[in-house]
Amino acid sequence: MTREERKALDYLRVMEMPIDHEITRLELKNQFLMLEEKYNPNNIENGIQYFDIKNAYDYLYDHMELLNEAIHNALNPYNETHEYSYSYCYTEDEVNNIKEEKEKKDEYFNPGNINTMPEIKDRPTVFGAVLSLLSPVLGFLMFALTRKVTPKSSWLYLILAILSIAVSFVALFFLV
Repeated sequence: MTREERKALDYLRVMEMPIDHEITRLELKNQFLMLEEKYNPNNIENGIQYFDIKNAYDYLYDHMELLNEAIHNALNPYNETHEYSYSYCYTEDEVNNIKEEKEKKDEYFNPGNINTMPEIKDRPTVFGAVLSLLSPVLGFLMFALTRKVTPKSSWLYLILAILSIAVSFVALFFLV
């Protein structure tokens, strides 16, 4: 029996319910309402018991499948099942499959050496080039931000920004 199954059975004992059949949510709710009347939360002596019952009810209501699996395993100890993913019983095959998936994922993101950075292609984008031409301030900004990561692209953005400023001055002198 797993830790979660023991926890579910302990909470079932807090709810004062027998472990002789599978529990439904309606049954659990009716038992909680009956215990809520019995242990009034306004009474200081019963307040702690009420909060224990409330925590047990919330947990069991959210983990009904786990509760019924725990009841089944308690009633049939020689025929235990572990159907749900949150019970901590894995077979060797499942552990090996998880390890293989993790290794494939690691190899996909970092081929070869784990400490290597992913390869970044240094290609300027058309959008970046147009932006550098239309707004030289953005060209200078893109140069400053990307010059260490993609040096070829950043120099192109800088040249286009300077070219844009030069064209603006030339146009300004011919129009005036």
